[in-house]
This record gives sequence, C-alpha cells and structure tokens, in this order.
Amino acid sequence: MPNMGKSSDNQNSNDFLKRYGKYIGVIAVALILIIIIVFSGKKQDDGGATTTGVNTEVIGLPDAKETETTENPNALKEDAYPEINQLINTYFTALRDQDVETLSNIMETNGEIDEEKIRKEGEYIEDYRNIKCYTREGIVEGTYIVFPYYDIKFLNVDTLAPSMIWLYVCTNEDGSLYINKSTFDGEVAAYIDEVCNSEEAKQLVEGVESSFAAAMEQDETLAQFVTKLREGADPTVPEETEPQTEETQAETEESQPEENNDGEEQQTPQTEETVYASQTVNVRKSPSADGEMAGQLYAGESIQRIGTEGDWSKVIFDGEECYIKSEFLTAEQTQTADDGFEAVDQYVEALQNVRMRKSPSTEGEIIGTLDGGTEVHRTGYSEQWSRIEYEGETCYVASEFLR
Repeated sequence: MPNMGKSSDNQNSNDFLKRYGKYIGVIAVALILIIIIVFSGKKQDDGGATTTGVNTEVIGLPDAKETETTENPNALKEDAYPEINQLINTYFTALRDQDVETLSNIMETNGEIDEEKIRKEGEYIEDYRNIKCYTREGIVEGTYIVFPYYDIKFLNVDTLAPSMIWLYVCTNEDGSLYINKSTFDGEVAAYIDEVCNSEEAKQLVEGVESSFAAAMEQDETLAQFVTKLREGADPTVPEETEPQTEETQAETEESQPEENNDGEEQQTPQTEETVYASQTVNVRKSPSADGEMAGQLYAGESIQRIGTEGDWSKVIFDGEECYIKSEFLTAEQTQTADDGFEAVDQYVEALQNVRMRKSPSTEGEIIGTLDGGTEVHRTGYSEQWSRIEYEGETCYVASEFLR
C-alpha cells in the first residue's frame, strides 16, 4: 500500500484533541471503553460491526440537511461513495468479529495490529449499526477524510449509543481502498486538521454528542453501563453486587466484628486449617461487606483458614490475608465437581445474547456469543457461572442469563 507521509500521531491531532477532547472515547479495558463518547483521535477504538438491527431505540444524527451545504463543492457528503461505505462496513464487521486477518488486509499502520487490544476493546460490544459516512476528498488524488457515524449496541443494553470517529482512506495501485493509520506530515496533516476543525465537522460532532447525551438520559441501563466502563468496573455485573451470591443476601445488614469489654475486636488465635466453600462466595480484603473484593472462591474449592474475626474467617488467598464470611465455609468438602461446579445434566435456554468464555471468569477468553433463545446442554452449575457444551466445546456462561 502507498505511504502518505511520516510524522507522529500526537503532532497531527494535538490541536484537534485539545479542542474536542470532551468528545473523545477510548475503550481499553484497564483504561476503559468510552468509544461511545463520540469522537476519537487518529488511534480510534476497535470493536465489531454490522448494519442490521433489532427492535431497539435509535437516537441518531440531526437531519443531514443541517450539515450539508450545496454552495460549497468541498462540503462533507453523506454516503456519496459506495466503495467507501463498503470499506467502512467491512472495517466495523471485522472489529465486531475480532477478525485480525481482514483488518490487516484493509488497514495500513505503523506496526502490527494489537490483537489483545482489539479483544479487550470489543469485549462488551455486541454490534455496530446504522453506519453512515460523511466524506470529503483529500488534497492527494484518491484520498478521503471520512467521518463514520455509527450506533454501538452494548451487550445486554437495548438503547444504542451514538458515536463518531474519523478515518483517512487511501487508494491502492489496483484501485481498491484501504484505511491509512500511518503517520502524516506536511500538507496532508495540515489539511486533515483543517477538515477536522471545519464548522461542518463541529456540527456533526456536536449533533452526535447531543444524541449520546439524550440516549444516556433516556435509558438508565445505558447510563449505568457507561459509568461502570469509565470507572473500570465490569458493566455486566449487577449493580448491587460484584457478582450476586447468597453471601450478599446474608449481608443486607452489615455485620460488625464483636468487641470485648475494652472495645477491642475479638479475634481467635491463628490456627491453620483447610476449609471448603459451600457455594461461590466473595473474598474480601477486610472483614466487612463493603470491603474491597480480592476475588471469589468457587463452590467446593479449598482454602487455608488461619483465624476468625467476628463472623469472618481470615484466609490466605493468592498469598495474601483476606476474609470470607464464615457461614459459607465448611470443614468438609461438598459434593461438587473438581472445577467447583455442581454436576448437572439439563438443557437450558439463553434469556438473551450472552458471552461464552473458556473459563468461569469475566477475564476468561471469549469464545463467542450465545444468542438469546438458544438451547444448550448444561453440565455444571455454580451460583455465578454455568458450564455448558456448545458445538462440541466446553465453555462457561453467566448463570443469571440462563433458564
């Protein structure tokens, strides 16, 4: 593919990012996913795409007539280049499917595509819909500055999130198009900056920002989902628990450690013994229902208890002293499978689209999506996760989404 110039992305987009930083969203798990915030710099986010939809509420752009001007031949044109629309749809489809091979074929970058970044950024995105392309020709023949508008369909959220990025599209020697994510300098960089700072671009961005705000206001589920993403939390975990276990039901009234007559907490001497989880239970860093989560102990798993503090057992978890509510621990191993799941033999149905993973954890590798209404064979069950057989593979699905 031809190279359109050399410099740094920071140099090219610095001023633009300063002006429009409030629109920018970057989804990067530890950083976390806000590509829905309407605009991105040159390194925009990756996820997945399609133009088909379901019966969900769509809050879109203002009427295109507000942003197009017939007097200006250089105005941004809506869906004026079918081959560009096809390229952008292919791009979003590949992101949705995490199809690195296709992305490599339609993009030019300064290095290799980061597969792990693509996987993490698309973890909570189910679909990309209602794609439109607002395009202006570049100063080099066969190049285009494209502002794709699209709606993000988040996992288990009905209302779509209006979004927009910008892309630089170039032409190969054989006439095919590709997305150029290399660096630019000189006149090319200056012209891109000029287009991105134009009144038309500002109107587009402001329109998407307004639509996004309206969607958040209209749908509390979307607002909570986005808030959790911004905070770095797992947005698929129910609001009141980290995940739901019977432990949280027993902790509706926070239990306080017992005190002796001197006002000091009663603690038993440290004695080491092996205990087992009677069900999936939260492990915390302090003996309190509000204590920071350190992880989970699955039903049937063993752990070393070194003491107690009130209603809590002090345990060694991942090499650290942590706490588990004592009522969920037993000295005798429960009858569960080796992986901590109760063995079952039943067929269940997915309540809605839900991720399938290789391990029972929100950090587990995603195998694919189980479509709502699909019947699967469940072979193991815990409070949070179900072990299922799907197309000859063993995988795990959150139990709350099965019935």
